[in-house]
Amino acid sequence: MKKFFIIFIFVLFCSQQMLAEAQDKIKIQGFVQLDNFYYQNLPESWQEEGTVNFKLKTKLGDWLFKSELEARANTLGLERGVGLEGGEYRPFLGVEEAYLAYHQEKYQFKFGIMKVNWGITDKFNPLDLINPQDFTDLLHSRKIGQLIWQFSYLPWSSGRIDLVVAPFWLASRLPPEDSPYFYGLADVPIHYWLQDSNWGESQIGLRFYQQLDRLELYGVAYKGYDHLPFVSYNYLANELIYEYEPMTAVGFGWVYAWSKFIWRVEAAYYFYDHKSEENYGSYVMGLDYNVGQIGRYSLYLIWQYLGETPIKEDPTWVRHLFTNASSLKITLSDVWLEVSLEGVYNFPNDSLILIPSVAYSYKDWRFGLEYNYLAGPKGSLWDYCQQANNLSLSVRYSY
Repeated sequence: MKKFFIIFIFVLFCSQQMLAEAQDKIKIQGFVQLDNFYYQNLPESWQEEGTVNFKLKTKLGDWLFKSELEARANTLGLERGVGLEGGEYRPFLGVEEAYLAYHQEKYQFKFGIMKVNWGITDKFNPLDLINPQDFTDLLHSRKIGQLIWQFSYLPWSSGRIDLVVAPFWLASRLPPEDSPYFYGLADVPIHYWLQDSNWGESQIGLRFYQQLDRLELYGVAYKGYDHLPFVSYNYLANELIYEYEPMTAVGFGWVYAWSKFIWRVEAAYYFYDHKSEENYGSYVMGLDYNVGQIGRYSLYLIWQYLGETPIKEDPTWVRHLFTNASSLKITLSDVWLEVSLEGVYNFPNDSLILIPSVAYSYKDWRFGLEYNYLAGPKGSLWDYCQQANNLSLSVRYSY
């Protein structure tokens, strides 16, 4: 995390003159949010969390500076997540993004801490390979920003090529043993092992995009490390081995719009340098359907299916967590009110996640109510995670 703060200060220093000359073009926004969680199956039922978010954006000619800081404090026991090199603790103040961007008609360049979004489906994204994830809250994962150089070439108005280089690789943050989402061996030391690679610890990604009338085509190639580890238990040393592997991935996707339907597909295949027997493919099919108006409300449906070559539940909740899983989200909304029901069903092990929610917005205020329900066969991850079933109430003020 120290690297990120040094880089953040460097980016601020480089942009100081630009900011001084663009006082009238600075845009500041963010929010303050308070959450209360009621866990029906935990000894300490009521838990709280507070979040302060600050965003700054300014533009001067062809240059753009954008930053986002977020401070989070809670009593959820989710401050810690399994990571590398002392990264077990999620920082109280995190640099979500802080980068400089330069735009020309056919060229774009970005440098700094950023989040690259390459997924084209709603929930499961086999093509979104660049940034690690924060899985300390398993049902509401968050992408982690990292140092990235991104160069984009736009040879024509309907197409682009993106080259991304991340010189410092980061691991995804996983639930710690005192989290209601932890499913493993408690009180066992963890040994981290980062396999050697010709590419060192860097990552490189290439994406191609082309639009043809109602059809959008995507192609992706990636070389680097998998952000998720292979987990094994060493009986002799009584320790867990978290082994991070060099990985190569190739994938494709498309989005096709017709009438009120949007059809989305993305797929990828992952090759591991030292674990070829673990190579696997993943694909997602999704369908968005805008039903239209029901009185003053709009009704929207999003369906997805995730398929993978391994038909198994990973006992270490790390990879293949959802295999042959289907999700459905139903949203009914108007200007002030939004009612939603989201569900995920995992067919191989008959597990279920349901998330009903309602939110009311008035001017700069938003009031939300959400329930998280998990269920599964006896002894499975989802059976264990039923202790995480909770009702949450949130109040957010945006400025």
